[in-house]
Amino acid sequence: MVSEGKKPRPRRSLALSYARLAEDITQKELAERSGIEDISILEKHRAPDAETMGKLFAALDRRLPE
Repeated sequence: MVSEGKKPRPRRSLALSYARLAEDITQKELAERSGIEDISILEKHRAPDAETMGKLFAALDRRLPE
């Protein structure tokens, strides 16, 4: 349940978090693999665009969800 005044996380942000956790790597490790900084912001506050998602999932060796 989402508390009042708090917006739900964007779907892409959730997908990124779940994929990273499934691979059991830290945000720092993903940033190093992908060359993309601020993984925390992308997971919690701002949805990554399609190109960024592609790079992040490639760094995770995972297929991009549809």
